[in-house]
Amino acid sequence: QVYRNDLFDKSIDVQEDIREDHSKNSAFYNFWKFISYFGEAKGTFPIFGIIFVFFPLSSSFLTLQALIYPIYITNLFKMIYRNGRPYWESEILDVVCNSGYGNPSGHSVTSTAYYLTLPHIVTNFEFFKSGIKGIILRVIIFILFCALGALVMISRVVLGAHAINQVIYGFTLGLGIYYV
Repeated sequence: QVYRNDLFDKSIDVQEDIREDHSKNSAFYNFWKFISYFGEAKGTFPIFGIIFVFFPLSSSFLTLQALIYPIYITNLFKMIYRNGRPYWESEILDVVCNSGYGNPSGHSVTSTAYYLTLPHIVTNFEFFKSGIKGIILRVIIFILFCALGALVMISRVVLGAHAINQVIYGFTLGLGIYYV
């Protein structure tokens, strides 16, 4: 409550400035739309398919959990909080998604839980556990997945789909799901 309204209002100001500088068809806007795709189920399932085919079944099950739990928890909290989205408050911002309430950001919850879980699954081989090359590669893979998750969260604010506070809350929930 302390930061929610201030961050929501600040988000609208930032998003309106971005929209004035970049049209909906600009390369900037399309880049963030592409990045946002990796926080959706249809963007994450190809990776799940690769894991399902090439990794042990237990890895597939863990990956599927990292996808399904965030979706369920996000929808539950959206029904509880019923907070609007920035484009509901501003006439300048475009409608960027057709779903309901905005808090927490589902893309943030999913990308946090999913992209923090994937490095553990992808690097769960002896090669990554021994030798300096394996450890360095493991760290690089972890950083790349974390960067992808962070870019997804940034994209939601840039596109005007969520306010900063909604993305932070989504990140926090996703982190909790990851730890569980």
